[in-house]
Amino acid sequence: MKIFSNTAFRRWAGVVAIALGAAQTQAQTTVSVDSTKTWLGYMNVTDSGGNFQFGSGWGTADLDAYFTGASTLTLTPNTSIDRDKPTDPYWWVGGTNGAPNKIMEANMYIQDDTLAGQSISFSGTCLTNSLTPDYTAIAFIKDFAPDYSVNTPTTVVLVDGQPFTLNLDTTAGHHIQYGFATTGPDARIANVTSLGQVVLAVNNADPSLGKVASQVLIEGQTAQFSIKAQGTAPFSYQWSFGNSLGTNALVNGGRVSGATSNVLSIAAITTNDVGTYFVTVTNKAGTGTAQGSLVVRPLDQARTNLLIDPGFEASTFAITSDAGWTSYNGGALKSTNDFYPNGGPNVEVLDGGQCFLAYSTGPNTYNGCFQVRPAQAGDAYVADGWFFTPSSDPITGAGVARLEIKFLDAGGGLLGYDRSAGIDANSAQDTWIHLQATNLFATDYVTQLGTSPYLIAPPGTASVQYQVTYVPDTGGTVYVDSTDLQLKAPVYSASIVSGAIQISFPTLYGPTYQVLYKNALSDAQWQVAGQVTGDGAVHNVSYPLSTKGRFYIVNTQ
Repeated sequence: MKIFSNTAFRRWAGVVAIALGAAQTQAQTTVSVDSTKTWLGYMNVTDSGGNFQFGSGWGTADLDAYFTGASTLTLTPNTSIDRDKPTDPYWWVGGTNGAPNKIMEANMYIQDDTLAGQSISFSGTCLTNSLTPDYTAIAFIKDFAPDYSVNTPTTVVLVDGQPFTLNLDTTAGHHIQYGFATTGPDARIANVTSLGQVVLAVNNADPSLGKVASQVLIEGQTAQFSIKAQGTAPFSYQWSFGNSLGTNALVNGGRVSGATSNVLSIAAITTNDVGTYFVTVTNKAGTGTAQGSLVVRPLDQARTNLLIDPGFEASTFAITSDAGWTSYNGGALKSTNDFYPNGGPNVEVLDGGQCFLAYSTGPNTYNGCFQVRPAQAGDAYVADGWFFTPSSDPITGAGVARLEIKFLDAGGGLLGYDRSAGIDANSAQDTWIHLQATNLFATDYVTQLGTSPYLIAPPGTASVQYQVTYVPDTGGTVYVDSTDLQLKAPVYSASIVSGAIQISFPTLYGPTYQVLYKNALSDAQWQVAGQVTGDGAVHNVSYPLSTKGRFYIVNTQ
């Protein structure tokens, strides 16, 4: 027995030696706060006594955790419950206006099971930690058993202005996560700024790019696009127009400068410059691409938009449709700090800092937003807007989104109906698409009567309604921004003053107005009597009286 025992011991000791040797030769992998990777969210909820309630996957935007371009990652106390259930006593003591009733552990992390069996080092820098004492923030690496029954973590508290590093030898075949957890009471939106936040530096090796801010400018201004790259320097830049393949690469010269730098400038822009601009950034580790859109308003439209808040910059919807945007059957205002559904990147706002979101509420439903402006019979309008569907949650099936213009009588009855073409499952994704209302329909919404860029208010018109409508099928979201409703100025009056015919008409900013006449309507052509340049004021022009009479019109484009 003694010999057997010693032999058994020696064999067991040999196995231990081999195992230790394998542990000592684990592959070493360093990971960082990389905004180019897919970050996930998970929320664990406990009651105020520390008793676990539940855990479930959440979108990172609902965690109140977000990247700002490729520069920083921000973690804040969780306010999503206050947004969705502000009066529920499960979450708030006593319900409405109550104190927090639950503790939220918001986990933002990357899961990479290819790291299993390796020695992982997770490092970064906490730029700011201003959280109040009720909240904590940590960095972690977690090693889960195959069925997630056992979690072996390593953690470190994030300290204001200090770097952090964690190391963990992981087990082959396990699930590996690394990231951050912010823990504390569910927070009221009104109080969140006073509760502090955590800001972490982003550290990518490949070029990680911030957003290229889209722009809405007036004809003749200078467009300037800039990109901030983070990763391993040096970087090379190439801007292109219309696509990211380099076939429309921009070169310096003429109106273009900075075509191969981080800042692109285009002087004296025209409507031909409208479109999407791409930048490709390259370093020794790889390549990244970002894009931004340019909208150019012609001079004759620069000061004539009748819509209230055309860029959706208000913090909330208006109470009534004649005071601004009102949503129906759903819809929301989104900002550059929000994320597209299903883990998509930051929302790309076209104009300002916010845009409108329409979303699917199921087959055969519809939602959107609208506002109503005063109008009168005979008014001529043009109307347009910009629409966007993200690849992370695109329009699917027979879904369609469009712009609609409705002319209404004093009682709200429909007198006239115009609409744009739609964007649908076949439309380009991740780019802003310009839609203009040019299709005239009967009031049955089905029978098309014709097409024209001008929308004419029928007799009896008291108001005009600008409406965004999304009719989803199986899913998808649509974003809308930079809306426009233009009134084309009519001739207001003609009278005889001091022995001359005086014609008075309002002007828009920019276009040239020609006063034309005929001595008889049967004459073949109109003759030019004079012209003025529009400046937004009412102009009075006078011409001698004709003994035979004359017919006048005022023409502009």
